[in-house]
Amino acid sequence: MPPQFLSPGNVLAPGNLRRVHHIALDVINMQTSRHFYGTVLGLRELTKEEVPLTLKTLVAQRKVANFVTPDGTIFGRIITSQSRSGARFDESV
Repeated sequence: MPPQFLSPGNVLAPGNLRRVHHIALDVINMQTSRHFYGTVLGLRELTKEEVPLTLKTLVAQRKVANFVTPDGTIFGRIITSQSRSGARFDESV
């Protein structure tokens, strides 16, 4: 049986998705990830007041880093693999 979020009543019709608000990836090494997204790709890291209130504690604990793309998509919530389960992505490979 398919997951509930994929049931026919919960699927967007083609062409109805207007934009993606954020993308989240699990990573193994936060320092390497911040370098990759900030320096190599040139994305701007959100800091201080820009960080969503719900993530301030995780940012302070250095478990999450948030970057913004030129079109305003929040690319990040880069979450270390130690802070949640699920698929892991290591951009250094």
